[in-house]
Amino acid sequence: PSNNRASALVSIQRVADLQIMKTASNSAVRTGETLTYILLVANRGPSAANQVVVRDAMPEGIEPLSVRASQGTCSGEAPLVCALGRLLPSPTGDQATIEITARPLIGLRPGQVVNTATVAGQTFDPDTVNNQSSHQVQVTPPPGAELRSITIQSANTNGCLGEGQVLNFSLSITNTGDGVQMDNPGPEVTALLPIDLLGIVGGC
Repeated sequence: PSNNRASALVSIQRVADLQIMKTASNSAVRTGETLTYILLVANRGPSAANQVVVRDAMPEGIEPLSVRASQGTCSGEAPLVCALGRLLPSPTGDQATIEITARPLIGLRPGQVVNTATVAGQTFDPDTVNNQSSHQVQVTPPPGAELRSITIQSANTNGCLGEGQVLNFSLSITNTGDGVQMDNPGPEVTALLPIDLLGIVGGC
């Protein structure tokens, strides 16, 4: 009979749960030096993810130097955009890696700098909480020289210093910082005599 059969139209939606994790080569970096951010992008499935795009705006004062992705193409300037294309579910071992070499600019105020990256695709993603990852790096001042001087007065044998007599001083300069003191134009060291040694008249 005609009523012994039924049919229904079911629409099957592809679902791909994308996730991103961001790390860095160093937990701290000096201004002017480089560090590498590493972004791992995976698809937790169950379907393949199409037109996957990663975006990283880069914090202010952090200059991107190079961007390299294991697949797809990336822009070279902030905000960074990497078009990774199609990403298969991660159980198959398909995972995209993005390496960003960056440098804190000289003049950037020392402190914690947070960098955030996001991932999105054309395929429906049921969980967008793991579509964003941030990493915090401590930016410290550049290496610098810290000069300290010690003045040593030679002992006078007779305990008296009169007019025309000579009193020797030795000056020791030590760099206790973590940077190199470069050669500067003009006088390198200026030493002032104690006020008691100025205008000595007479003998002992």
